[in-house]
Amino acid sequence: KAIETAKANLQNALVGKSIKNLQNEINKIKSNPKVLGALKKEVGQAEMVLRGKTDDLVHKLEAAMNDKANPKQKEELEKILDDVTALGITGHDELIQNAVEKLIHLEHLKKLQAMIANLNQRTIAEIKSFKSPHPMLVIVIQCVLMFIGQSEQDVENWKLCCKWLGKTGKLGLKRRISGCNVASVSDETMKVITPKMKEVNIDDVAQQSKGVATIYAWLVGMMEERSPNWNSK
Repeated sequence: KAIETAKANLQNALVGKSIKNLQNEINKIKSNPKVLGALKKEVGQAEMVLRGKTDDLVHKLEAAMNDKANPKQKEELEKILDDVTALGITGHDELIQNAVEKLIHLEHLKKLQAMIANLNQRTIAEIKSFKSPHPMLVIVIQCVLMFIGQSEQDVENWKLCCKWLGKTGKLGLKRRISGCNVASVSDETMKVITPKMKEVNIDDVAQQSKGVATIYAWLVGMMEERSPNWNSK
């Protein structure tokens, strides 16, 4: 009877969604030499299914972590992490920890996007109105414009920066920042803006302009998303 019960429980676990339950049933059978002897073939098959289910979910987790072009990356990663937790995946602690950290980072980016959404035309007009802005402000605006697609020549001085700040509609700064896809930012752009951004002191920026400080915070977050180690020494 114990063998029949164990076999039935194993079959139920195989058709169920819980990897944890399947692992538990396999472990129960293995703890009883007599039952294991009778169900060795079934246990072997169950272990193959268990590995397949685990590998599939792990691959999905890895793909979601690297899917920077997906506007719903945060939601997808959150769902898969919930599945990983619910199913009791084991043996991938480092990957799961990295995924949790990635989710926290994406939550931070979402908050930065909300900050950008609160930037209004008045704030942008105020930035544009500076006649001789602090050099740190110029660097931030040059870098954000390059990050969203302008060339270094397009923004080589403040007058040219103001030209782009004055655009409206699809070319408007706020619209372009909100629609920015980090996956489309080239290595060359990162190479140009990284040393410039390392020069910036956020305290200097914040004292001069809250609007530019908001843009700086967004840009730092997005650069981190594009190249996690951009600010390392």
